[in-house]
Amino acid sequence: MNPLAPVDLPEFGHAVSWAMCRNPRCEHFCIPYAGPASADGAGAVQDARYRITPRDGRIRCKGCGQSFTLKPNRAVRALARHFLSLSLPFADCPDAACENHGRNVFEHFFERPDVRVSRYRRFGLHRMACRSCGSIFHLGEPLALSRSADVRESLGAIIDGVRTTRGVADTIEATGMTSSAYYGRLRRAAARLRDYHAWRNARLLHRDVARGTGPVRVYTDTLHVPLRRLGDAERSQDLEVLISVVELERSWFILAAHAGFLPKALCPDDRTLIGDMHTPAWRAAWDSVRHPYRLDLAAGVAEIRQGLPNIGRDGWFTTPFHTELAHFLVVRKMLARFRAVHHVMDGSVPLYAAALTAMAKDVRDGRVELVLFQYDKEKTAEGDAGRPAGGSPRREKTLKASLDRAWAEMEARFGRRIEADRPKLMDETGGPRQVARLFKRALGGAYSQPGGWAWLTFPPEGGAYRKPRVLWLTWMPGKRYEDTGRELLWRSSLYPVDSAANFLRQRVRSFQRPAARAQSGRGYLHSYLEPRVAQAELWIQLLWRNFGRRVRTTTPVPPAEPMGLARPGQALPDLLDEAWTFRLDATCASRMSRWSRR
Repeated sequence: MNPLAPVDLPEFGHAVSWAMCRNPRCEHFCIPYAGPASADGAGAVQDARYRITPRDGRIRCKGCGQSFTLKPNRAVRALARHFLSLSLPFADCPDAACENHGRNVFEHFFERPDVRVSRYRRFGLHRMACRSCGSIFHLGEPLALSRSADVRESLGAIIDGVRTTRGVADTIEATGMTSSAYYGRLRRAAARLRDYHAWRNARLLHRDVARGTGPVRVYTDTLHVPLRRLGDAERSQDLEVLISVVELERSWFILAAHAGFLPKALCPDDRTLIGDMHTPAWRAAWDSVRHPYRLDLAAGVAEIRQGLPNIGRDGWFTTPFHTELAHFLVVRKMLARFRAVHHVMDGSVPLYAAALTAMAKDVRDGRVELVLFQYDKEKTAEGDAGRPAGGSPRREKTLKASLDRAWAEMEARFGRRIEADRPKLMDETGGPRQVARLFKRALGGAYSQPGGWAWLTFPPEGGAYRKPRVLWLTWMPGKRYEDTGRELLWRSSLYPVDSAANFLRQRVRSFQRPAARAQSGRGYLHSYLEPRVAQAELWIQLLWRNFGRRVRTTTPVPPAEPMGLARPGQALPDLLDEAWTFRLDATCASRMSRWSRR
């Protein structure tokens, strides 16, 4: 197979490829490479748009001259499937060789109006059978929780402990369990709540949810959580948590929060990873995990494993590029019903490169717009995180006039740079290629100079930050500022996602600094080495944040109500009862497949 060709992901109804140009002013923007594969040991390959040198893993665009690092197209699939199962109901045929592998039973149980069951058939209430190969698999998480009154009471204490941000030690003491038993119960309870949360999110795929709405705005940023253990040699690893917040009716719903970690059950064994060691990185099958055997090729396997910061018992941490690509694939699927999506995100290279890779077709079709937002200086001690849009009509008019002036200044800088560089950039194709080659300098993101020619210094300086800057990344030839850019840039801010990150910092114990311990001083509890515990607490808090009615606030309305995911005025059902009784089943699969059928 051609490792440079786009890879179809049937779970997402989408194909992805790293081999493409990411320069928005280039005529080849987001068009994937369509040339031949590279034979082992052979030289460069090319098509009409790109030239690829497999030896150094780089692709160079013939239009703008910019080069990009290649990544393996297939490496993201296991991580993307895992993230999808955390955000929406997902189950498919487990046989990777079967034609139904990747076809979600919750979307394909009723695939066509004239065929009642096309790909799967019922096999009991909580299981399905594949009609193609006969494989039988579960729907939802098989939990095997005891239904005794004592366990039910313990489950209630666990949930209450997470909800009230009680310390780990206090919660364990209140439940009368050992730490290992507590962590096990916590993960099983969270898995059931995760299925319940995913089922609520599934309403996004209903045809009526996005009907009549304007562009939906999504804000994305990365939260870094250090997981440490003290011992003879302290080890630490940053856990990346990608957070996307949707704003509708001035209500901020945490659409997805994914921790960059792949559980052990989904990871390859040592033999598979060692096999990747001798292949180029852009062709590795498991380049999405932080590959342990690329750290020191001269050392032995046992020696490498002994010194790894990764959590071998629980799974593997994942690389930033693939973590973010998997995250945006899930976000794209969850918002597939909306006719227009405006993304605002931090200007880090992995973040916007992954967003463009996941949504290349939508960008080319004009369905997705993307803006980068950055600050020139560090945040000050006082003030809110960013500038929420809105205010008095007079203030809004003043700020919009400021945006118009900032845009005019940027266009003037743009024209002056083209004239200054015209002798260097002139070639047989003329102007469009000059603009594309000039614009590629803006894609350095955070490394560009303050007030650079491609960045708008907007909104005006003030609040908690100094000199916020925005870059309209999908500003392709033919688009006008008056039609798309003005509204897009006016709404750019990281305030909603910063607010969500602060909420998680305060409520998820694993994301906080641990409390001081009298015996050993300030240290880290065992759970801070277990990403599974952090994930479990994250799932529970997401449910409370999105669907629970707000307490101690002027607007006690759950964010799910404006999105149509919760009925107005309906309080969240008793969480313990829901956790005890809810389970994704064949009825859920039937209903969701009818919702999502076009």
